[in-house]
Amino acid sequence: MYQDQETVIDDMVGGMASFAPVFPLKGENVKVLETPSQFLEEVKEGIRNAKERVVLASLYIGTGSLEIELVGFRSFHEPVTHVSLRVVTIISSVQL
Repeated sequence: MYQDQETVIDDMVGGMASFAPVFPLKGENVKVLETPSQFLEEVKEGIRNAKERVVLASLYIGTGSLEIELVGFRSFHEPVTHVSLRVVTIISSVQL
């Protein structure tokens, strides 16, 4: 059996790495978003701080107020620091 929990995790991650890409990162660099509104605020903040381009891609967009705000580009109407910012939105037409 395994000696400790760290060994179990190392074995699991190592096994997954042979099937899919692995992106090592440190826990202190991860921010857990717990609600859809937190996600929307992070997207808007990323747009505000973008320098060249923003690409948003989704398989599905819901019909709630947060989705309407995002798709309606209200967040893009707020002042941006870079006038040359390009924004591209891709939504799968197969899902419509």
